[in-house]
Amino acid sequence: MGRFVNLTDREWEELSEEDSNRRQEVIEKQKKLVSTLKNICTDRQWEIVRRYFWEGQTQQEIADALSIKRSTVANTLSAIRRKGERFLQ
Repeated sequence: MGRFVNLTDREWEELSEEDSNRRQEVIEKQKKLVSTLKNICTDRQWEIVRRYFWEGQTQQEIADALSIKRSTVANTLSAIRRKGERFLQ
């Protein structure tokens, strides 16, 4: 599993057993986040975000795959976090 869901597998199982409404809230928040990110990212930024959060690749792995510097990946992720925070408030 990538970094997108900040719950462990056990926490997710407990959540699904205890409260299906809460689980649905988590899913809806994630859908909103994905939609927001797709709207505010360039294609290259989205590729970095997707690889990092969903595929669980390291910054260095992304840099190597895209033939860019690791610092470019780090700066891109930081910029997207800042943009995302503004849009989700």
